[in-house]
Amino acid sequence: MAEQFLGMICGQLLWPQLVRTDFVPPVDPVDSTVVDEAVALMLTRYRARS
Repeated sequence: MAEQFLGMICGQLLWPQLVRTDFVPPVDPVDSTVVDEAVALMLTRYRARS
């Protein structure tokens, strides 16, 4: 689960900068949005069912 979580974050924030020479980071900070969405997805997927 931890690898999946970090993969979602790195896939949006880290890898484009490393593998694309033409990558231009967005002007608006999207870090918190990416992390918030990754957390929401993980909670939805792995939340304990009662």
